[in-house]
Amino acid sequence: RETYDTKRSLKTKLNQLVKLVKEAKHLVAITGAGISTSSGIPDFRGPNGVWTKEKEAERKKLDLKGDNTVDPYKQMDPLCFEKAKPSPTHDILTQLHKDGILKFLVSQNVDGLHLRS
Repeated sequence: RETYDTKRSLKTKLNQLVKLVKEAKHLVAITGAGISTSSGIPDFRGPNGVWTKEKEAERKKLDLKGDNTVDPYKQMDPLCFEKAKPSPTHDILTQLHKDGILKFLVSQNVDGLHLRS
Protein backbone atom coordinates (compact mmCIF):
# COMPACT_ATOMS: atom_id res chain seq x y z
CA ARG A 1 0.00 0.00 0.00
CA GLU A 2 1.40 3.36 -0.99
CA THR A 3 1.48 6.21 1.46
CA TYR A 4 1.85 9.89 0.75
CA ASP A 5 3.55 12.61 2.76
CA THR A 6 1.78 15.79 3.76
CA LYS A 7 2.87 18.90 1.88
CA ARG A 8 4.70 20.12 4.98
CA SER A 9 6.52 16.82 5.46
CA LEU A 10 7.41 16.64 1.76
CA LYS A 11 8.82 20.17 1.83
CA THR A 12 10.96 19.30 4.88
CA LYS A 13 12.26 16.15 3.20
CA LEU A 14 13.01 17.99 -0.05
CA ASN A 15 14.94 20.68 1.81
CA GLN A 16 16.98 17.94 3.53
CA LEU A 17 17.64 16.30 0.16
CA VAL A 18 18.77 19.58 -1.41
CA LYS A 19 21.16 20.15 1.50
CA LEU A 20 22.61 16.63 1.16
CA VAL A 21 23.04 17.01 -2.62
CA LYS A 22 24.78 20.38 -2.24
CA GLU A 23 27.15 19.00 0.41
CA ALA A 24 27.93 15.73 -1.41
CA LYS A 25 31.44 15.21 -2.76
CA HIS A 26 30.45 12.24 -4.91
CA LEU A 27 26.73 11.95 -5.57
CA VAL A 28 25.56 8.54 -6.78
CA ALA A 29 21.95 7.67 -7.65
CA ILE A 30 20.68 4.11 -7.55
CA THR A 31 17.35 3.55 -9.27
CA GLY A 32 14.96 0.70 -9.86
CA ALA A 33 11.59 0.04 -11.44
CA GLY A 34 9.81 2.64 -9.32
CA ILE A 35 11.43 5.53 -11.18
CA SER A 36 9.69 4.51 -14.41
CA THR A 37 6.17 3.76 -13.17
CA SER A 38 5.03 7.34 -13.80
CA SER A 39 6.19 6.81 -17.40
CA GLY A 40 3.84 3.84 -17.79
CA ILE A 41 6.37 1.05 -17.22
CA PRO A 42 5.04 -1.50 -14.70
CA ASP A 43 7.07 -2.18 -11.60
CA PHE A 44 7.73 -5.66 -10.25
CA ARG A 45 6.44 -5.80 -6.67
CA GLY A 46 3.50 -3.36 -6.71
CA PRO A 47 -0.16 -4.42 -6.83
CA ASN A 48 -0.02 -4.62 -10.63
CA GLY A 49 3.65 -5.52 -10.78
CA VAL A 50 5.09 -8.16 -13.06
CA TRP A 51 6.12 -10.45 -10.20
CA THR A 52 2.78 -9.92 -8.43
CA LYS A 53 0.95 -10.92 -11.59
CA GLU A 54 3.30 -13.86 -12.04
CA LYS A 55 2.38 -15.19 -8.59
CA GLU A 56 -1.30 -14.77 -9.41
CA ALA A 57 -0.73 -16.58 -12.70
CA GLU A 58 0.78 -19.53 -10.90
CA ARG A 59 -2.51 -19.96 -9.06
CA LYS A 60 -4.74 -19.41 -12.09
CA LYS A 61 -4.70 -21.52 -15.23
CA LEU A 62 -5.71 -20.35 -18.68
CA ASP A 63 -7.37 -23.54 -19.78
CA LEU A 64 -9.17 -26.47 -18.25
CA LYS A 65 -6.25 -28.81 -18.91
CA GLY A 66 -4.16 -26.71 -16.57
CA ASP A 67 -1.01 -26.93 -18.64
CA ASN A 68 -0.66 -23.22 -19.48
CA THR A 69 -0.15 -20.40 -17.01
CA VAL A 70 -0.40 -16.71 -17.74
CA ASP A 71 2.98 -15.25 -18.59
CA PRO A 72 2.97 -11.72 -17.07
CA TYR A 73 5.85 -10.66 -19.33
CA LYS A 74 3.72 -11.47 -22.40
CA GLN A 75 0.82 -9.52 -20.88
CA MET A 76 2.88 -6.34 -20.93
CA ASP A 77 2.37 -4.14 -23.95
CA PRO A 78 5.40 -5.02 -26.10
CA LEU A 79 5.67 -1.38 -27.12
CA CYS A 80 5.44 0.03 -23.60
CA PHE A 81 9.18 0.75 -23.50
CA GLU A 82 9.08 2.47 -26.89
CA LYS A 83 5.98 4.53 -26.04
CA ALA A 84 7.23 5.60 -22.62
CA LYS A 85 8.81 8.99 -22.17
CA PRO A 86 11.31 9.83 -19.44
CA SER A 87 9.76 11.24 -16.28
CA PRO A 88 10.76 14.50 -14.61
CA THR A 89 12.84 12.38 -12.22
CA HIS A 90 14.83 10.95 -15.15
CA ASP A 91 15.30 14.48 -16.50
CA ILE A 92 16.46 15.86 -13.15
CA LEU A 93 19.04 13.10 -12.76
CA THR A 94 20.29 13.80 -16.29
CA GLN A 95 20.60 17.51 -15.53
CA LEU A 96 22.45 16.81 -12.29
CA HIS A 97 24.89 14.68 -14.30
CA LYS A 98 25.34 17.36 -16.98
CA ASP A 99 26.00 19.90 -14.23
CA GLY A 100 28.74 17.65 -12.82
CA ILE A 101 26.87 17.06 -9.56
CA LEU A 102 25.77 13.46 -10.15
CA LYS A 103 28.90 11.38 -10.63
CA PHE A 104 27.32 7.97 -11.21
CA LEU A 105 23.90 6.55 -11.94
CA VAL A 106 23.34 2.87 -11.21
CA SER A 107 20.15 1.29 -12.51
CA GLN A 108 18.76 -2.17 -12.97
CA ASN A 109 16.18 -0.85 -15.42
CA VAL A 110 16.11 -2.04 -19.02
CA ASP A 111 13.56 0.49 -20.28
CA GLY A 112 16.16 2.90 -21.70
CA LEU A 113 14.53 5.96 -20.12
CA HIS A 114 17.70 7.10 -18.35
CA LEU A 115 19.52 7.10 -21.68
CA ARG A 116 16.68 8.84 -23.51
CA SER A 117 16.44 11.62 -20.94
